[in-house]
Amino acid sequence: MPPPQADEAVTVRVRMAGLAVASVGALAALTVLVRQHSTFVASLDTSAHDYLRSLAFGHPDLVAVMRDVTHLGDTVTILVVDVFALVACLVLHRRPAAAFVALIGFGVWALRLVLSGVVARPRPADALWTADGYSFPSGHTANTSAMAVIVVVTCWPFLGRVGRITLAVLATLVIALVAASRLIGGVHWPSDVLGGLLLAAAVVCIAGAVVPVNPMAPPTPR
Repeated sequence: MPPPQADEAVTVRVRMAGLAVASVGALAALTVLVRQHSTFVASLDTSAHDYLRSLAFGHPDLVAVMRDVTHLGDTVTILVVDVFALVACLVLHRRPAAAFVALIGFGVWALRLVLSGVVARPRPADALWTADGYSFPSGHTANTSAMAVIVVVTCWPFLGRVGRITLAVLATLVIALVAASRLIGGVHWPSDVLGGLLLAAAVVCIAGAVVPVNPMAPPTPR
């Protein structure tokens, strides 16, 4: 008879696989709609973009804050945090966590580039600051979401209940702020940000289904 830990691991992997299918399906559907220039998506994007643009012009202080916040999702920031987390997991002999971190960090980065090239969606022409590359999906949103999950997985075993709740709240807040900064700055359409969130969710769920044991478990005794 398999030990309880094995049954729990199988249950978690099955659940993560189910969530992966759902998130991949949602991302695929959105990608097709954007790629085919859906009038429904375009109408929602334009309405939300115009509203947020008018909001930004009425609140210049908010724009200044968002311009700073958006750097949390810059490539340099993401790379430094992800590499530090990976090295920390390896040094602490948390191999499942290291595999999980590597899968998420590289997977989100690589798949975002693939989707961006396939869809080749132009950015809004009236952005409040400059941004390079195609618009869909939002790289800042996807990579920041992945980074937040990576930080949570890396720190989780070393925190108590209050620390874990605080970390989860802060991670969620960072994702929300960076996503909002891309919209308020006008450098992405709302569906780009949604695509970035779905991409990160899909990769995280796939990694959770692939990694054989709990990546949030404490270091393995030597």
